[in-house]
Parts: sequence; structure tokens; C-alpha cells
Amino acid sequence: MKTIRKGSDDPEVAVVYCTHGDETAGKKAVEKLLEEEPDFSKGVKFVFANEKAFQQGERYVDTDLNRSFPGSSESNSHEERLAADMMEELQDLKVLDIHGTSTSPIPFALFTWSDKETVETLISTGVGDAVEISYTPGCGINHYGGVEVEVGPKGSREAVSQAYRLLKTFLINQGVLK
Repeated sequence: MKTIRKGSDDPEVAVVYCTHGDETAGKKAVEKLLEEEPDFSKGVKFVFANEKAFQQGERYVDTDLNRSFPGSSESNSHEERLAADMMEELQDLKVLDIHGTSTSPIPFALFTWSDKETVETLISTGVGDAVEISYTPGCGINHYGGVEVEVGPKGSREAVSQAYRLLKTFLINQGVLK
């Protein structure tokens, strides 16, 4: 896991990408945003989740990271250890977790809790459709909260474009960017 902090104050918001190493749209969207050198009004963390799986060009190394939460720092599994680290890194933050799909849907969001903060986070993504997934065991947002967004087919320009648009919308609506 690699974390980049931007903005001068303590982050209230985090953007997670490459939870699955073969879902790269979020990484490309974050890189594009950072290349623009925007003025960050608030603190934010950009979390490159499964860097090792990305480097290997695989979805995961040992086990699916998005089924490994809350994780264990004592595990033999790379993703189980990573999940435990992410739980600590993302504690008390509003999280946007960017994913790719195998299909071409209109971007949609996934969430676990329908509390006020989650609903506000969902709205701030600008995504019109959302699916409640609390029944999915080991999913990160079931443990640290936040919203996942599915941006489109893995490896497509469409997914990168959607990820970038959703990323900027989220950061603007959270007051991180103007």
C-alpha cells in the first residue's frame, strides 16, 4: 500500500484505487488529477491499495483483497495483512473506492450503511444508481465505511474517463477541490 497525502490539513477524505491489481482506471484517474497540480482546499489521502498485485498484473496475490477485511497483521496472506493496514489507514475517513468491471454499465456505487454520512458520500460521487452490499463478506466498505464506484470495463478508456469524472466530482463535493 502506498499513500499520498495532499492538502495542508488532516485528511477527512480518502480515495482508494487498485484494490484489485487489474483494475487500473482509478490509478490512471488519480495520476491525471495529480499531474494537473490542483490546489487542495482540504486534506485528502490517495491510497494505492494493492501495489504488489498491480505490479504482477493480477487481480490479487494470495486472496481477493476485497474479501479479506478486516484482515490480520499476522496472516500469511499478503491481502489479509494489507486489509489490516488499510483498516488503520482509512479509519474515520470518507472513502471513495474506485473499481473496474467486466461489463459496460453506467457507473454505479456500492454501499453498506445508509447512515447520513454514507448517503452524503454517495450523493457527492454524482452517481445516480447505488446498490446496498452489506451481505458481501470481507468487503472493505463493510468495515471502514465509504462508497465503492464501478466505473466501467477494466482496461478501457471509458472506465478511466468515468473514474476521473467521478473522482473530481467527489473531491469537489467534499470541499477538497474548488
